[in-house]
Amino acid sequence: MPDSLERVCLSGDYQAFVRQQLDNPYALYDRLRKLDPIHWCKPMRCWLLTRYSDVFALLNDSRLSTNRGGLYLDLLTPENRLLAGPLVNHINTWMLTMDEPRHTRCRRLVSLAFTPRMITGLRPMIERVVGELIDHLSKQGPVDFMREFAEKLPAYVISDMLGIPREDRDHFQEWAVALTRFSAAAGPELNNFVVPASTGLQKLIELFDPLISERRLKPQDDLISSLLLVEENGEQLSQEELFAMCIFLFIAGQDTTMALLGSSVWLLSQDAEQFAELRAQPAGLVEMAVEEFIRCESPVPRGVRRAKKTFQIDGRQIEQDQTVILLIGAANHDPARFPEPHRLDIKRTPNQHVGFGRGPHFCIGAPLARLEAQIALLEIARRVSTLRPLTDHPQWTTNMGLRSLAELPLEIDVA
Repeated sequence: MPDSLERVCLSGDYQAFVRQQLDNPYALYDRLRKLDPIHWCKPMRCWLLTRYSDVFALLNDSRLSTNRGGLYLDLLTPENRLLAGPLVNHINTWMLTMDEPRHTRCRRLVSLAFTPRMITGLRPMIERVVGELIDHLSKQGPVDFMREFAEKLPAYVISDMLGIPREDRDHFQEWAVALTRFSAAAGPELNNFVVPASTGLQKLIELFDPLISERRLKPQDDLISSLLLVEENGEQLSQEELFAMCIFLFIAGQDTTMALLGSSVWLLSQDAEQFAELRAQPAGLVEMAVEEFIRCESPVPRGVRRAKKTFQIDGRQIEQDQTVILLIGAANHDPARFPEPHRLDIKRTPNQHVGFGRGPHFCIGAPLARLEAQIALLEIARRVSTLRPLTDHPQWTTNMGLRSLAELPLEIDVA
């Protein structure tokens, strides 16, 4: 193993490991995949898996649990464990962290409300919002695309779906970010997020409590009302599950789509030939293009799992309760699966990436994220003639569980 890789991955220097993942994760993933594809990472005290075949298989492996409660408590200092107790308990009620059979029951009920028909019905509203945001961009000089477009579109869409008043949107986005940072952490930085995440959770409960009470008395045409009404075989979502689902959908409905929109436009701004191809055939290429953007810069770069029992994979022994991180971003850049994996190819086929996961925990919001991205990029391809980045090295967020640009300064020519 080269000295640089050993220094980053084996020395216990966690901050060096984090910087490497943020600055150039794919170089690190390539080296790990080649030299030690099932790697015990000393800085994070966990297994890192980088091959597509391993990640694909283990995303749907019942020997691994998505429940992270033990992981969080192991990483917290003694003084933070007590404070974080309610926070960890709440996150363990998200579908993302549920195991069977509870996960199947909850997902089945939510799917009765979060239907393909409901998502398709959002198209006119999404098209209207996209048009308004591009109109706004046309009146600006240099813009931060993340702030002026990528953050706003999914926030408007999910808040309209949940019936959240527009005046509350700026506040709840800050609270959502705090919760996301805590829930996605898998290293000692977790301790830095306990207080803001606990505050964010309390604020979101205060936001949703009156909304849920109002919908119980007077249902409306929104997702909260639908979640209250779903029933199968006499079963409904409990009050705890309803709060958890509203908060989880609210968070998941923003962050991943925001990240996808930002990285898509960044990639196009770096490849004039691919942008020209998309502009020449926007309707014909936009669906394939979105899948390639998801593959190239997977918004959720990893899946965190806990071993339910001791087992072996390719000669390496995973001990019970050890943390296993399935590096989705690495799997989606595996040359054994994707020829020239670091090259953007909006016509790439086949393109069976794992950007939305796989198996029982396949992202329930994937159809909505795809729809938002397709509508946004279709309109950008039709109306934007030039994307000029104002930096060669944009800043990525320090959220290890979300591959997202912190800002994207651009000059944009809008027709």
